[in-house]
Amino acid sequence: MNNKENELRRLLLEKLGLINKKISEKARENPAYTSILNDLSETINKIKLSKTMPIISRKQIDFYMLLMNKINEMILLLEDENISPEDLISSYKDIKSLIDSYLDFIRKEALKNKILMSLPVIFAFLVYLTNTFSLQQIQQINPLNVATLIIGGIAVAFLFIRMDLSYIFLMLSAIIGLVQLSLHKTITENDIYTGLIYVLVFITATTYLHTIRTVKSKEYLSKVKELASNIEKISIMKEQRVEKVETIEEENKLYEKALELYKKTYGSNAEKLLNYTINIMVMHGLKRKEALEKILRNIQT
Repeated sequence: MNNKENELRRLLLEKLGLINKKISEKARENPAYTSILNDLSETINKIKLSKTMPIISRKQIDFYMLLMNKINEMILLLEDENISPEDLISSYKDIKSLIDSYLDFIRKEALKNKILMSLPVIFAFLVYLTNTFSLQQIQQINPLNVATLIIGGIAVAFLFIRMDLSYIFLMLSAIIGLVQLSLHKTITENDIYTGLIYVLVFITATTYLHTIRTVKSKEYLSKVKELASNIEKISIMKEQRVEKVETIEEENKLYEKALELYKKTYGSNAEKLLNYTINIMVMHGLKRKEALEKILRNIQT
């Protein structure tokens, strides 16, 4: 179960690696960033050693996207050459807190899933054990009863090795139990009750085995990879929107400054003349911001 949720982990480590690289560059000039680097290395190692989730929940995705948004915000901060170490340290602390909470959530969810996936096997083994003990008391035990119990015990043991094999052994134990009941000359009420338990065990084992096989399938892997790709696209789009808003705000400030200077020279015709000059420069290949910067340079020189 290493390649599904690990696709999300790969993207997370990739982003943290980018932060690590950018902070390393800043640390050469300012030792204040060294503390972030050391802590970030420990955090990356913790993520690499963290547990994986066989099934990705909606809650995990929401948590993950919140974390990625914070990381992308810090990446944008690192692009600012004038950012102070205090602001970066504050941003990193927020990310570190979220990562710790995310890893704690993963640990708890992994444990919960393990318990839920193990319960049918443990329950079936306890039923086999009780049934074998009861048959022994009335001296009706036979080799197939013992085989059912032993295979059920093997299923329990495989919970800690390979869960899919655990459910295969559980299905086998149920089949042997049903075969053993079919060999009875007369079917008692207790046999019907026991037979229903074997059928339920078989159906449950089949359902859980199908779930395990599904989350290991190429289709599921493809869906998770697509999910990780979509999260990355959303992050990029958000960064682009932020950059666009910042560019527009900066252009507006440059425009107001240029207009003020034009008014001093051209009076009431200043706005028309400024817009005409900008349009001409844009037609010659400059961006609006670049045109405004060039106009301001020409006025000031």
